[in-house]
Amino acid sequence: MNLKALTIGIAGLAFFAAHGDPVDITVSDGKAYTPSWGNTTQKAWWTNTSEDQEVEPRMIANQNWDLEAFMLDGNDLSMVGGFNFQDGYDHGGSHYTAGDVFIDLNGDANSTDIDNAYGYEYAIDINYGAGTYDVVDITTGDVEFDQGTTGPPNNNDDSRPYRITNGGDILTGWSGAIEYSDGSEYGFAGATHYEAGSIDLGFLAGKSFDLHTTLSCGNDMMKGSVSVPEPATLSLLGLSLLSLAGLCLKRKKD
Repeated sequence: MNLKALTIGIAGLAFFAAHGDPVDITVSDGKAYTPSWGNTTQKAWWTNTSEDQEVEPRMIANQNWDLEAFMLDGNDLSMVGGFNFQDGYDHGGSHYTAGDVFIDLNGDANSTDIDNAYGYEYAIDINYGAGTYDVVDITTGDVEFDQGTTGPPNNNDDSRPYRITNGGDILTGWSGAIEYSDGSEYGFAGATHYEAGSIDLGFLAGKSFDLHTTLSCGNDMMKGSVSVPEPATLSLLGLSLLSLAGLCLKRKKD
């Protein structure tokens, strides 16, 4: 192998990472089944190992309420689940909808600190009916939140925030259209799947971040995470690659 071939190989890997198959960036929300609840028939829906076939503890457990995955393809974010993102879901005389996507840059997000926007820096403010979204900086101005509905299924406080209703600053150039499709190609369990996608996260390029979304009733919530190496780590990787390239050249000369 020569230096030119090594350089092309590295570039190819970088291109594949940015333009390859969608990557599942979902992380478990850590809500585990507790045997003391006594409901063993739906135990599979209450786990802390996967968001697929999992809703929040004590909530209605079936595919219609299931948020399953955040998928990232380059900068494009999609959400997959048994829940109908576009049309919502009717239950018990009430209509329930999917919420906004919240973005945390420094790991301090929580479900109680409403005075500080729950610790999130950005919200993807989604109008599911119109199929549009805006990226909103929620660290500025007075941001107002919709806390979601109550009643069956009962609102889960740990799932907050649900969505923003006012305030913040829309990032110019980062509004777009939501694309809806059948998400069954990802291989998650359940008979029906929906996908809401093509949310451009290019404004986060080079940053680590955590994601959160939920339903208006809090029946399920979903989290995601992307970790970008620190500059020192990248520098070390670069030095290692240069050393490898030098070794290849030396072997060729020998």
